[in-house]
Amino acid sequence: MPLVIYRSHRTERLARALSRHLSTSTIDPFDTLRVVVGSRGMEQWLRQQFASHNGICAQVRFPFPRQAIDEAIGLSDALYGPEGVVRDQRHLIGLVIKAMRQIRDKAELQQGLSLVNSYIGQSTDASEPVNALELTLATEIAEELDALIRKRPDVASAFVHSEYPEGGWFGALTRELLGDIDPWQVRLQRWQQICCGESCQRGHLHVFGLSALGGDDLTQLGMLAKMPDFVVSLYLLQPSPMSTADEATAAGVFHSLSKELRKGLVNAITISDQEAALALVHEQNHPLLAGFGRLNADSERLLGGIVEALELEVYEHELFDGAGHTDIDDRSQSVLSRLQQGLLQASQLPSLPLMDDDRSVTFHPCFGPTRQVEMLRDLIEHAFASHDGGSPLMPRDVLVMTPDIPTFGPLVEAVFSRHPAIAVQVSDLALQANNPFARALSTLLSIANDRMTLSIAMELMEISVVQAQFGLNDQEVQRAADLLTDAGARWGFDADDRTRAGQPSQHQHTIDFALERLVLGSMCSDEMHVITSGHPTTPHLHAPMARSGLEEGPLIGKIVRVLETIRWHVAEIRKGPRPAQQWLSLCLNALDELTAVGDRQGWLWTQTVDAIEGMLPEIDDVELSFDALQQTIKTQFDRGSGGGRPIAGAVTLCAMEPMRSVPFRVIALLGMDDGAFPRAHIGRAWSPMEGSTRLGEHQRRDVDLHLMIEAVLSARQRLMVLWSGHDPQTGTELPPASPINVLREAVDNAMHADTEHISASDALSFASTLHPWAKDNHTSIGRQYRPEQPLSFEPSLSAAESDNLAKPGLEFGQTPVRETQIDTQSLAKVLQNGARALLRNRVGIRDPWLQTGREDREPFSLGSQHDSLAIELAEQLLVAPATDQQALIQHHFDVANASGYLPHGAAAQSAWQQVTNSAAQFIEARDKVFADCHVTSESAVRSRVQVSRRQGQFGMITSRETRLDQCSMSGSQTKTILWRVIGKKWSDRALGRCWLDLLVFAASRRGDDRIDGLLVSDAKSTIWLKAPTQAKASELLENALEIYDLCHDKPVALFPVASSTLARKLIEVHPWTTGPVESVIDGIIESWATEPDWRRRKLIRDIRTAFVGNSRSSFFDLAEASVRRCFDLEDFDRALPESGPIDPQGWMRMALRVWGEAINAGSKVSSKNLQGFVKASMEAT
Repeated sequence: MPLVIYRSHRTERLARALSRHLSTSTIDPFDTLRVVVGSRGMEQWLRQQFASHNGICAQVRFPFPRQAIDEAIGLSDALYGPEGVVRDQRHLIGLVIKAMRQIRDKAELQQGLSLVNSYIGQSTDASEPVNALELTLATEIAEELDALIRKRPDVASAFVHSEYPEGGWFGALTRELLGDIDPWQVRLQRWQQICCGESCQRGHLHVFGLSALGGDDLTQLGMLAKMPDFVVSLYLLQPSPMSTADEATAAGVFHSLSKELRKGLVNAITISDQEAALALVHEQNHPLLAGFGRLNADSERLLGGIVEALELEVYEHELFDGAGHTDIDDRSQSVLSRLQQGLLQASQLPSLPLMDDDRSVTFHPCFGPTRQVEMLRDLIEHAFASHDGGSPLMPRDVLVMTPDIPTFGPLVEAVFSRHPAIAVQVSDLALQANNPFARALSTLLSIANDRMTLSIAMELMEISVVQAQFGLNDQEVQRAADLLTDAGARWGFDADDRTRAGQPSQHQHTIDFALERLVLGSMCSDEMHVITSGHPTTPHLHAPMARSGLEEGPLIGKIVRVLETIRWHVAEIRKGPRPAQQWLSLCLNALDELTAVGDRQGWLWTQTVDAIEGMLPEIDDVELSFDALQQTIKTQFDRGSGGGRPIAGAVTLCAMEPMRSVPFRVIALLGMDDGAFPRAHIGRAWSPMEGSTRLGEHQRRDVDLHLMIEAVLSARQRLMVLWSGHDPQTGTELPPASPINVLREAVDNAMHADTEHISASDALSFASTLHPWAKDNHTSIGRQYRPEQPLSFEPSLSAAESDNLAKPGLEFGQTPVRETQIDTQSLAKVLQNGARALLRNRVGIRDPWLQTGREDREPFSLGSQHDSLAIELAEQLLVAPATDQQALIQHHFDVANASGYLPHGAAAQSAWQQVTNSAAQFIEARDKVFADCHVTSESAVRSRVQVSRRQGQFGMITSRETRLDQCSMSGSQTKTILWRVIGKKWSDRALGRCWLDLLVFAASRRGDDRIDGLLVSDAKSTIWLKAPTQAKASELLENALEIYDLCHDKPVALFPVASSTLARKLIEVHPWTTGPVESVIDGIIESWATEPDWRRRKLIRDIRTAFVGNSRSSFFDLAEASVRRCFDLEDFDRALPESGPIDPQGWMRMALRVWGEAINAGSKVSSKNLQGFVKASMEAT
């Protein structure tokens, strides 16, 4: 029967030809038609095409090439060995391991095998468990051996007959594995059976779009076409009708060249030399065919050789266009259309002028992977908004391809989920990226291999199927993380688990330590109670967790169940090597007890079980080590899914793989960095196939280059190319992948820009900026790229004028909910750094620099706990009798030690001595303040202030932040002074926080009962903040809340260092006066305009240092990642010019609104004058 070949440069035409065959077929309606495809995405697209053309798609199967050929032949293309047919890859790996161990003692192979044994660390003991390196090597050998027998059976036959002495240990391994079976004779016998019609089905096999088929597959398809009553139809995507197997075409193209060009080529080639002729013609005429057409050319040559050798009857159908393309965009002058026409005619068309609005092919160098995805999202949104009067572009019309799916898959999902979200479907991700059961098992094995840490335990608890098994939800998991962190969990199940890791046997900061504290806290309400257990000489101290009460009991029970289940399975896994089937049972049992299968998750469970069962080698008499198990599972779970997700109503993201030439209106090539594409061939020096390539054996680089032609042919309206064109840290310019330069060359040959000094590819290049909302976000060389819908916005530095709100390009999240209650700590953070609040709470950016991971290391010093412990001890010592103070100090030491706050061993005593010294200093500072005052200690309140927006009221809730003392002197009225001790050195950040606390206390008082001020002391100094009146405090809080809301709406010029420095410098020159805040600010700014130039330049120099830093200090605003994402040095220079209008962007006004009153109210009090200052303050009316 014949071989039918359909060729076209349009996949839709091939699909229509196949659809017509289906509609006119006379086969039995109950028979199944087989259409061979290269991916599941191609299958879904063909189903849609068949249904669209014929009204239905039924009784059609879509197998992959190897499966389809085996079914058609009726035989398995498997390796035959002395033990019978090799069933699958697992069986072959097991046979390779046995054969490797059998030949290791052969003296003639010691030179080669000694290196192998040294690499895998294997001794001569054949019963030793298989380790990870041995299993990995055996897997690679099995892959090479299978490829060798399929692609080069003659070489394998030479190994069997010892006719290939260069084979070395690999040849000996092949002889050991095959025995007396000659692969070449097996292959010949097989083809003889096929040609005689034995063991072969009858029917019709359609092979669709597989331009990158290997030589062995094409040969078998040719053999099938030789069969009686069997038809093979090939539907091939080909850029041009000109074939290397067509001598007349080669000659015609050659003679169509100009006379001068022919003179230059006539001495180099002859017309009969087809391959060389077309290669030179393509090189002279079209760079894409010269650079990317090798795989197509090789396939055509191989197919022609097979047809000639087998004397096949061939029917060819050419489905190419003549001059125009009727099935794509009719704008024949677009860059994309010209590229496709040039490929079709295998020649370089005359160059045309580039139209101003032509965006059919664009190039986008970006600052790193994240900016690539952000730029891609902007481009797609712009394409959605501008459909040029045709049918609107839908997400299903967009395809994104990348050579690095593990990097860009999660980034695309995260960026495209920002409001307004763009639906995206990610294919080819690793199994554990899409499957929660696989992720749970992989995480459990990583715990068993390394160490149990708090962060990895929480990663396991955050997996949805684990939560379902133990009745948890996301809020409970977050609460569990907080409880375990506060209880002191860091790493290790217990002291013995730490010993296993080679660390001292310390119970403190283990999982058991934290669980004991949580359980005790749920039963014991006294947080200062200490329970002692263990041996008297080495007791264990247990302090109840203060924040865990009876209400946390159910959650603590769930935490214990999860962690104890993990502990039991980790202990089982760590027991040592075991046979593969026992490992399989152990993994399935762990999954069964750790996870729960939901109503719609059965297929995910089955997918995981099938992956586990299909990866372990069949070696029943040899055990596997744990590292071999983990390496095998990691390799299996990290493998891509092969494009299994269908083409749905969403943007499709997939890996750059061959045989996926589905047409899309918009195609984007993402991550086309130099070195990332084309991907390099990973060779194996010991492989007999290494170093030489036969026709039909495709290298990874050639396949990737072929994908560039498929991408150009499959795009219908737009082709976008993105890469990291600049280093995100240094800004160094980086080149794109080499195929992108070839594509740019083709664009330059097809089109030319309006100006002489700019190439077409440069005019179509739109570089991104470092952050997504810079002023010049989309610029090109020679002209601005200004779409109708702005892709990003210029950061407005004014927070005072409503007309300076951000332009609509920044993708904000939902309108933020105005909280009814805000604690002053959160309020202070936003007022000091509005950029971080904008990025986190409104825009939804989770910058890696802004993340605070869970701490897995136990503290080696007190750190931030030092101050809280010292203040707590000082407050207890203030009210304790002198005779009980030593016992009190010892008790606090026991509580701190049992709570895990102190370092291990002897360092605990040293750290506690520092705590007691600080407590003594705090008491001394307080005694100086209230030396001649009567302190009503019973009325002392420890409070944490909180702003309440309800009906303009401001209230307080109890906590441990500030101490309020009512003080009175003889003959004077009672005064209320707030006293706070801070352990850190005094700073403007501390000033802002204390000022807001004071405002809330002052605004919440009623009647004549008022707050007089706040004394803030560190170990060396004291600051007095004078409290405003109740009405003034309420006004200032309303002002703070207004700015708080503004910071969630747009970039506001408020900075951690520069803003407070600016306000302080201005107030030093022009003191703060009484009156309405806005009037005072206006007065300062107006008077500043009259200052001498030298003073203005000095101020700008000081503020610029605070903003951009200098060589002497690392504390400046641009060192903060969130500020750097929103502002840059250009913004600073534009906001504070050395000449011109004063304060055009509002920096001064915003700094004074936040910091002016606080700086004016504060004054530093020396230790000598402290008592007199307090007396004067209390005596004043």
